[in-house]
Amino acid sequence: MEEVDHPRGLDMALSLASTSSSASIPIVIFLPDGNGIEFQVEDGKNANCTDLINFLVTERHYPLEFKEFFSLWLVSPLLRVQLKPSHVPFRITQKWIHFLKKFTLSSDEDMRIDEPVVKVMKNCFIPLADERAVKNPTMIELFFNEARNAYLEGRYPLGDDNAYDRVAAVLAHLELGVFDATRHTLNFLTPKMLNFYPVTQYEKREGVVWQRKQLEQKLLEQYRLRTTTTAQIDLMKEFLEDCRSLPFYGAAFFDAQVERPVGRLGKLKDHHDVDVWVAINRDGICIMEKKKSQELLLGMPFKQICWNVADPILEDTSAGLPCIVLQFQGQLLQVFSKQALMMDAYIDSCVLGLKKSGGSDEVDSSVKHSLSDSYSRLNSQTGLRNQLNKLRLHPVPKR
Repeated sequence: MEEVDHPRGLDMALSLASTSSSASIPIVIFLPDGNGIEFQVEDGKNANCTDLINFLVTERHYPLEFKEFFSLWLVSPLLRVQLKPSHVPFRITQKWIHFLKKFTLSSDEDMRIDEPVVKVMKNCFIPLADERAVKNPTMIELFFNEARNAYLEGRYPLGDDNAYDRVAAVLAHLELGVFDATRHTLNFLTPKMLNFYPVTQYEKREGVVWQRKQLEQKLLEQYRLRTTTTAQIDLMKEFLEDCRSLPFYGAAFFDAQVERPVGRLGKLKDHHDVDVWVAINRDGICIMEKKKSQELLLGMPFKQICWNVADPILEDTSAGLPCIVLQFQGQLLQVFSKQALMMDAYIDSCVLGLKKSGGSDEVDSSVKHSLSDSYSRLNSQTGLRNQLNKLRLHPVPKR
């Protein structure tokens, strides 16, 4: 076993495609902290996810509960997919361009150079209550590293600028230790800002120096309050609880588009669809804008929505993309995506898990889950709120 610093994924394994299928090949698995672990795997071309997870647990001395909470994913700049225990990563990477053509809108050139890596990420179908019950420090650190990655990538928008400053101060405390006025000055913090804030929060101030300085000053003010020595594991827990309060925590993210509202000029004005992430977890579904501040547009627990993969309501709005239709509050929202069938499958899996766990007596094929705490906090103290005015909604057709 060897720890590697740079993403190589299965490229070494792929280079050995001409060797016998039972050959020992090197496979790199990336952990949530970004480090890659290289294994020499016998019959690696046929090793499934269960084999690799077992190997990882043995070599890294992870607790057995690791197998329950974490899965192997194939992740690239263009697509990320949670693998099933029976999936063989090597075989899927051999067909990667097929999946890119089926599930993305990427150009031929982007698909040609895209390469997935095998990465350890959370199993999206595990209930949050089960995760909160975990006490093992190694597991907590794994949860923390994945949540920090999602936060810094902009996948966990907080809604309120003050919340960003507070959470950034927790990360600063964790990385830099207790605040020290002689060391932790503005000049010291400035080059480290992207360790504490999502890139979108910082880069949206690009070219506006005073706004960036203001952000750095706000971090300094919050960090200055952290004068008590705190164990690293407790700081990780503090950060995790902030993330776990979000309705999209631990979700699988899908690329999609939604329609903008039609203005007074109607079709006389060119209306471009909005690029969004659709985040699906055990509790419900959220839609957030990908650009700008990654703001939340819609968050609904399964109990309050119905859905179906269907034809577009208006033929001229789909651009030929598959469509998943969400029905809530007597209105319909069209979500266009080549990943519509994947979203539908994820929702069905979440619902099946709820049925097995007895999570709601009301779960059926169209009504899905009791209202979770994270959704009940929308429109309240979190600063996150549904922004239906930014979505084009259609009336439910009369029968």
